[in-house]
Amino acid sequence: MKSVFSASEKAIYPAFMYEDYEIAGTWPKDGIEISDEDVVAFNANNQPSGKELGLVDGVLAWVDLPAPTQAELVSAADGKKSALLDEVNSKTQTWQTQLTLGMINDADKEVLISWMKYAQEISAVDTSLAPNIIWPEMK
Repeated sequence: MKSVFSASEKAIYPAFMYEDYEIAGTWPKDGIEISDEDVVAFNANNQPSGKELGLVDGVLAWVDLPAPTQAELVSAADGKKSALLDEVNSKTQTWQTQLTLGMINDADKEVLISWMKYAQEISAVDTSLAPNIIWPEMK
């Protein structure tokens, strides 16, 4: 038994683990045999940025990653939105406490107001428009 590459799983299954995969019922049905040299050359540690395992004319190769789906773009935008709001919260937490206690000075109050306006702008971002989002900048 030789090692195989599964196009559906985009993974190499090493021959020495065949029995384990068979017992688990996970040996790929679409596997194509590959050489020991390919197993070494296409090790995940050698994966170039922006590439994944694939087949080119039936030969194992590094191929371009597919473009992200709309759902993936929206998810990434949601993550960015959340991170930006977390940043606002970490920057303003002390000032908000000072404001509540009546201890904030006028200069810090103005900065706090700027951060809160920025937070409003971030909150208004419609992430469903990803990747066509113009992110607000802190002024």
